Amino acid sequence: DAISELKKSNKSLGIISLDLDSFKTVNDTMGHEGGDGLLTIIAEKLLENLHKTDVVARFSADEFLILVNDISTENNIVNITSSIMAMFNQPFMINNQEFFITASVGVAVYPVDGDDTDTLIKNADLAMNIAKDKGKNQCLFCSSTMKEESLKVMELSNGLYRALENKELLLYYQPQINIQTGKIAGLEALLRWDNPKFGMVSPNVFIPIAEKTGLINHIGKWVIKTACLQNKAWEDMGLTPVRMAVNLSFMQFQNVKLVDMIESILKETGMNSKFLEIEITESIAVKETTYVVNVLNRLKNLGATISIDDFGTEYSSLSRLKLLPIDRIKMDIEFVRGIDGTERDRAFAEAIIDLTKKLGLKLIAEGVETSSQFEFLHERTCDEVQGFYYYKPMPAKSVENILRC
Repeated sequence: DAISELKKSNKSLGIISLDLDSFKTVNDTMGHEGGDGLLTIIAEKLLENLHKTDVVARFSADEFLILVNDISTENNIVNITSSIMAMFNQPFMINNQEFFITASVGVAVYPVDGDDTDTLIKNADLAMNIAKDKGKNQCLFCSSTMKEESLKVMELSNGLYRALENKELLLYYQPQINIQTGKIAGLEALLRWDNPKFGMVSPNVFIPIAEKTGLINHIGKWVIKTACLQNKAWEDMGLTPVRMAVNLSFMQFQNVKLVDMIESILKETGMNSKFLEIEITESIAVKETTYVVNVLNRLKNLGATISIDDFGTEYSSLSRLKLLPIDRIKMDIEFVRGIDGTERDRAFAEAIIDLTKKLGLKLIAEGVETSSQFEFLHERTCDEVQGFYYYKPMPAKSVENILRC
């Protein structure tokens, strides 16, 4: 009805999607009765901040939709959203107890963000979800960039379901070089997606999609199996066997069948388990200590080795290193690049090298690109290097030619 009226004028309307942040905490703390009480209070305060011609509706459990009528300038909707966000600067009283909560807000404006109900609500919700992803407790207006990115993500999500079937996924391999001998000591398997429409899609883009859609376990299994098959094929050609490293995301690590799956792949492919290295990130290493240690020990019992990737960038803890059954640490590229920086930057790289030696672990420096970085690491007897200084990630055939030399 509001849209029909607006078609006769030059005015606009706004749709505001408001979602309470961490509302589950309210129910857990105050009970469902307390949660319902909070929703009632927020609804009342929203009505106080709006005009009588506007509409407030509870859209789902903790989400409100607001229709703002008669917008003559952009400042109108900006002022309204500012007053709504200001509501959450003060505590709400529930059963004589103060309770602080924040909200994520998204805004779509007619006709720029849609000229029908469904499109406007969808785009307001899109902006709200991006506000949540960006840290919550903020208001974002829908934009053409958001809509384009949302459409691309949808297309990529749909395409990812068919990527394996259509043979669009492939593995590249980046050699890891023994810094003393200059020979290949290992390879890191790196997943690539050659999408028919978008070309080579960055793993930083499609891996989060795979995790959200639950495809990561299926794809991860393919990665491990393909890497093991390739390594065994090289060995069967008479080439010197090398270590094959595969990365595991936290979601893969949570799969209770992970170890059984890897054991099955090793048996099926015939690759010796001592040539398999499992790379985990620091973020995995700090979660659920007992579970993580148990899984890593089971992987070690299979004969695989364990490395921590991107060491030093997130949650480095000496006590964690003491607990985890790891063999190798990968110095993050940030510290390698620092070698060409200040003395202070070089001190961090040197400290990681010294720490690794004292812990009896091996160290790979990743992202080595310059001769000065290589010389610094060589002089301090870092074990291995990985980076463009030697090789970029490459297809299996290119690796085969190098291994034959």
